[in-house]
Amino acid sequence: MNANASQLDEDQVTRVLKREYWCFISYRHANNKEPGRQWATWLHQALETYEVPADLVGTRNDRGDIIPERIFPVFRDEEELPADSELSRLIESALQRSRFLVAICSPQSVKSRWVAEEILRFKQLGKEKYLLAAIVEGNPNVSDDPERPGSHSECFPLPIRYHLGGDGQLSSERAEPTAADFRLPDGNQGWTSPTAYREVLENSGLSRSKISVVVSQFAANQNLMLLKIIAGVLGVPLGYLTERDKAYKLEIVKARALALRRWVVALSVLAFAAVASGTYALINQREAENQRARAEKQTSLAIQAAQQETEQRKLAEAQKSQAEKQTIIANDQREIAVHEEGIARNARREAEDLAVYMQTMLENELAKVNDLSLKKKIQEKVLEYQRNNPAKDSEQDKILREVDLLFGRAVVAQDQGDDQLATKLYGSITTRLQDGAWNDKDLSYKANFRSVRAALGALQSISAVLTSDEQIKTIMIPLAEKLSSDSEKILSQWPADPDIIYHSSMIFVLFSKLNYEVGYFDKSNQLMTKAIYLLDKSVTNGNANRSVFMALINCGVIVGDRAFRDNRLDVAIQQYKSSRDRAKSLSEDQPDNEDYKRNLALSIERIGEVAVKRKNYVESSKLFREVVDLQRQRVLMDTSNVTWLFDYVYALYNCSKSMQQSNVADQALAFHYLENAETALSDLRRLQRGLDDKQQWIEPAMKDLRAALLNSGKK
Repeated sequence: MNANASQLDEDQVTRVLKREYWCFISYRHANNKEPGRQWATWLHQALETYEVPADLVGTRNDRGDIIPERIFPVFRDEEELPADSELSRLIESALQRSRFLVAICSPQSVKSRWVAEEILRFKQLGKEKYLLAAIVEGNPNVSDDPERPGSHSECFPLPIRYHLGGDGQLSSERAEPTAADFRLPDGNQGWTSPTAYREVLENSGLSRSKISVVVSQFAANQNLMLLKIIAGVLGVPLGYLTERDKAYKLEIVKARALALRRWVVALSVLAFAAVASGTYALINQREAENQRARAEKQTSLAIQAAQQETEQRKLAEAQKSQAEKQTIIANDQREIAVHEEGIARNARREAEDLAVYMQTMLENELAKVNDLSLKKKIQEKVLEYQRNNPAKDSEQDKILREVDLLFGRAVVAQDQGDDQLATKLYGSITTRLQDGAWNDKDLSYKANFRSVRAALGALQSISAVLTSDEQIKTIMIPLAEKLSSDSEKILSQWPADPDIIYHSSMIFVLFSKLNYEVGYFDKSNQLMTKAIYLLDKSVTNGNANRSVFMALINCGVIVGDRAFRDNRLDVAIQQYKSSRDRAKSLSEDQPDNEDYKRNLALSIERIGEVAVKRKNYVESSKLFREVVDLQRQRVLMDTSNVTWLFDYVYALYNCSKSMQQSNVADQALAFHYLENAETALSDLRRLQRGLDDKQQWIEPAMKDLRAALLNSGKK
């Protein structure tokens, strides 16, 4: 061990002696290596990112403790101690400064000398009632009877199973710790994410419906067990947290339901739901027709009963009353039948709209997992649905449906990098739209809206092919100018429509980028100003949608980037902060929306880069820590998303580098962030089996940063 490393150990212990921890995670490193079962890492992140209910923060629990806003920080030692050493000063100090100890219990934990010593030492510090157990594998207390089958699967280390005696050593009195059971229903080791568990079940031969039920039950139990640990730490009843969790999820479901018609956050199963919805609509329609026929028949019977009144004097009053009742029932049933027939028609229309949405508007969601095969499968399902359920549409409706199919093919072509095919398909869309008369106002709107979308798609795909300055000047800019002019004409007809405003603005933005690339800066700034004016006006008039707000955020970042390159830092910071404030407001309204979280992280990251350029490393370090928290939240939303994981790696790297450049920042903390970045990068490499061309740069950059930290002599 060199002098620098020795100095680091002393500095770390000094810092730990001054820092209070909410939890100490005691675990065997073997329980934190297998993909999908990295229990210590998962529990660490889950505890630190849990949002404590606002009505609890600042109040006192039954223990008399003030409930915090977050369970932060949590101590987790990432180094494995050698077999012949004693508890390090770092571990000893962390145990003294931790309020709770959470032991990850498994047969591997029972075999670990260090897990046992950490638990025993924690009890000796007088904190036995603050001990919690997380069972991930094995069975508790089965080793009491060595002859019992399965006694080798004991998961409770000895210090958990017994109370301390008066001499500070383990007594013979049994202890019953608060324990959360993360095992599968059959008693085998569980998984840290439903996604990992689903992948295992898909290879087991179970049906998809059965897998969905099993995974749903597993996810609910895993969440309940996590809340059990959190309830123990906060000192509040578990029932309160579970009810709050249910209410929170219900609010999310309600919000998503209200937005379903405009923006469905869909997964692959919705592709099949579109076909099922259409079939269900047809069944309802036929049933409505049958009910209508039955209603008409009952009405006829009621009339006949009334006509027989003159022939049956003695029963006239009774039959009249009965006839009136039947008439009322028949009329009610007729109204119900007509209403259900209308519902069936609407359901079919919604199913068809959903089918078109699945094909044309889902590319942003599918881009997160880069699943082009799923896009093709969705197209096949939509075509199958339309073949099996031919619509009685007008010729203009058929043109619109054909255009939507072409849109789907063009989007897939762009994602596959075939921009020439995409350009050809967008051209076909424009030709087909010009074939219609579009006298009906609604159809005219639909056609013109698709024209603007096609223009934007064509401009995007062509700009990916023609990249030289000469091609941009002679081909791209004249084309963009014509498309911008066409968009302005359409915009003049529907000046308040948020979708047309969004797509027209994006044409102006792309036109602005083309001018900027070849040095036409005045023209570029005029176009960008026009785009921002349209978007701002839409917000001011109260008819902006999600896309408009997202476009404003992106425009702010683009303008800020240009000012940053020109060293106009005051302008850059103003634009970045404006984008940050918008993204923050959207994210607070919909905290589960990943797009808002990503744009908020991007805006704060840019503000941090300005601080770096001004050499204000204390401020940049603070900002980059915010970015790390946001990117960690995104990763926890989907641990299999490689794009989000790389964003997290990059955020950790930026944070560590900014701290390294500071003369006053905690250099050991810089190492902490760098080591987390290296761990996350290792996970990324495993998930996608290596790094792609755009990610290769970060590995040598991280090595250089590690060397700089070591050479600084401050570790």
